[in-house]
Amino acid sequence: MNLLFDSLVQYPIIAEVNTLDEFTQALDSHCQNIFLMTGNIFNLRQLSKKAHNNGKNIYIYLDAIDGYSKDSWGLEFISKNIEIDGIITSKPVLMEQSKEMGIFTLGRFSVYNEYKLDYTIDRIKQTRPHCAIVLPGVLPKLIEQISNETRTPVISSGFLDSRETIIESLESGAIGISTVHFLNPEIY
Repeated sequence: MNLLFDSLVQYPIIAEVNTLDEFTQALDSHCQNIFLMTGNIFNLRQLSKKAHNNGKNIYIYLDAIDGYSKDSWGLEFISKNIEIDGIITSKPVLMEQSKEMGIFTLGRFSVYNEYKLDYTIDRIKQTRPHCAIVLPGVLPKLIEQISNETRTPVISSGFLDSRETIIESLESGAIGISTVHFLNPEIY
């Protein structure tokens, strides 16, 4: 089993970091996992090393990393040169390629209407990421339907800023919660 799944059983909150200050805060948080939503080709190695030295797993959002080509060459460069626990992407091609390379893959899917829900379910079934991150996470019915229809572990993300929304999301079938509110004492 992947480090992510094992660690979410112990603590289901994931630090979603969008700035270097948030990254530093995540290192000192209760979270065992960091979703790095920022960075560039020059600081990824250093950030990854800091995360691992602090006992954290790190998953990078490829679509937001500056300075590398968002294709198979860039993916291969990162996988061979930077110690990561997995990648996050919304690009189906990168999901398939990363799985072929043996990289733990999290697909990121935004659902904002019924058409997009059907599209998301089809994409998850076609690409079969190891785990799906679904936004917004405050819609338990959505999380439950995607989880049931795809039989893929789902992480809720987006607008999860209270204990109630987190509990609802977990009860609807999410295995974890990715949130920028990871330091809010109300949620842990």
